[in-house]
Amino acid sequence: MDFSDSMFSIAKQCFPKATIVIDCFHIVQRLCEGLEEMRLRFKRLAVTESRKEAAAFAQNEDRKAKQ
Repeated sequence: MDFSDSMFSIAKQCFPKATIVIDCFHIVQRLCEGLEEMRLRFKRLAVTESRKEAAAFAQNEDRKAKQ
């Protein structure tokens, strides 16, 4: 069974004594989606930090050039 709430409700209603088992495909799919979301979040953070550092470096170089 997949993770959808509607499927869970239907299964519980139609088969009240059944043991609900989540299939491995959907577990791995959710795991991969979560990892991808984290990867993109860290990538955006790294790009932002890199841009800040580059701007600070450029500003420092401009100050040195004016002296």
